[in-house]
Amino acid sequence: MWEVGAMPTGFNFAGQARNVQNRRPPMQQPNLVGLGGADYSSSVPLCSSAYATGAGGFTAPPATSPPEQSPPHAETGVIDELQAQLCDTQSKLAGQVDKIRALKVVLVEQESTEREVETLWEMIESRQRELEESKGVRG
Repeated sequence: MWEVGAMPTGFNFAGQARNVQNRRPPMQQPNLVGLGGADYSSSVPLCSSAYATGAGGFTAPPATSPPEQSPPHAETGVIDELQAQLCDTQSKLAGQVDKIRALKVVLVEQESTEREVETLWEMIESRQRELEESKGVRG
């Protein structure tokens, strides 16, 4: 018989935690890093081009369940819906990342043009000063 609060002989939390982890199906975590160059369309294994439809939408990937037990049908439907929403969101994020990259290119080009215009203004002002100085010497 155990005492109240006493652990059975041979019981340890690490072993129990390992058992729980081994029984639980592995989760696939999305790799949503941010706008710093992450490719959202290929970073998450739940959403791939194999599931894209011709109309530009996504269908849910086939549900995979652990061999020990299968989730009830309602849970599978929810999982499929969430996976479809995840694919849609990732597709939209990938499109936004592409737009941001294009805007960065435009911004770099605009900054370069602004520097060129500043240089031209400096050259014009320098030439105007030279002309004014030459008029002052003659006059």
